[in-house]
Amino acid sequence: MTLSPTALSPTERSTPRRHRERARSDRAELHALLDTCLVCHLGLVVDGAPVVLPTGYGRDGDTLYLHGSSGAASLL
Repeated sequence: MTLSPTALSPTERSTPRRHRERARSDRAELHALLDTCLVCHLGLVVDGAPVVLPTGYGRDGDTLYLHGSSGAASLL
């Protein structure tokens, strides 16, 4: 498994607009945060309306795995 460089590169879509002082881009710091939790909140748009679902997850290196059915609309 090959890990990416230490810091994440910001993009137009991932650049924080509010509370920039709270943003983190250090990969080790982000991995440590992900490793302390079991649930993430997956946001998507269904029929034009936003939906946020609590979802179990796991991490292996830089790969994030979401728990769910392969038939679930949120994971397609």
